[in-house]
Amino acid sequence: MRHFLYSLWALALFFGAMYLVWAYLLPFVLPFGLGVFLALIIDPAVDIMEHRWKIPRGLAVWTTLTALMIILGLLVIGIVGVVRIELEGIIASMPGYSERAQNTLLALGQSLGALRAQLPDGVQLALNEQVDAFYRGVNVWAGEILGAITALSALPGVLINLIITVVATFFFSRDKRVIGRFILSLLPPDWQGRVNSAKAEVFLAAIGVVKAQLSIMFVSTLLTVIFLNLFGSRYALTAGLLVGALDVLPVLGPGMVFLPWGLGEILAGDRFFGIWLLVFYAALTAVRQVIEPKLVGDRIGLHPLATLLALYLGLLIFGASGVVYGPLTVIILKAVVRSGLIPLFSYKRGAS
Repeated sequence: MRHFLYSLWALALFFGAMYLVWAYLLPFVLPFGLGVFLALIIDPAVDIMEHRWKIPRGLAVWTTLTALMIILGLLVIGIVGVVRIELEGIIASMPGYSERAQNTLLALGQSLGALRAQLPDGVQLALNEQVDAFYRGVNVWAGEILGAITALSALPGVLINLIITVVATFFFSRDKRVIGRFILSLLPPDWQGRVNSAKAEVFLAAIGVVKAQLSIMFVSTLLTVIFLNLFGSRYALTAGLLVGALDVLPVLGPGMVFLPWGLGEILAGDRFFGIWLLVFYAALTAVRQVIEPKLVGDRIGLHPLATLLALYLGLLIFGASGVVYGPLTVIILKAVVRSGLIPLFSYKRGAS
């Protein structure tokens, strides 16, 4: 009974600590958290340069990090340039879309003459006003994004956070052994081995789950860009990136792009393209629901049902960010249970 009560107390303390970390602590240490993540990403390349090529670790970290920043910088510059052009095209095309949508509604009203005769005189005017408001909203939204892209480089906060993240990555990667020994030295001796074991499992699985989420977002972006290019859309890259970014919100995210876009195209008179947008959205949602639990579960060593539960609870508690926080919490819980820090139940190493 005493063992059971201790396990419940430890479990409650664990979930309370995780909630405080995700909800309150993480925003204050986000650049350092990103630094740890980037350090883990570049660590294999740094280890190869250090051990196989006999390059000093500091120089290996600097070289790898510089190469990564150059590649990411060129990629971002190229993408931002294309997105800016496409957003300018969206803004320019809004008046035409609005006019065509009003004509479609007018034609629909004329074809339903008997029904239209029974409606109040102001219904058609109200419909036209709503269509105008929708397309004005899209126009404003595109303009805001375009303005944000233009002003992003001028934001000192972004630049400061970027510098802190890069510097933190350098030191975390270069001094990882010293930092690890220092943190372990703060713990009781009988905890050090368990924490060291849990740390290795958590880091590997955490990298796995983040890679899995990025893979899902990449698949959504790639499929969207391919689909839109097949239909000759001028906004394929912008829409694909937006779908990929919103894909952190399962089901709802891509729908925030495809549902209004598809209905807008139908109202604007292009029923064929509008219907295909809605069909593609349904297919993309089905693909995501199939691959997400399996892909994330494989990365963290959990059954897809357990992964799905972690994703659902994470979304319920933390919102969109819970897609990452939920699985990470399960990763950490599994690691501390396996290490014996929380003797919740008899756990055999290698079990899922």
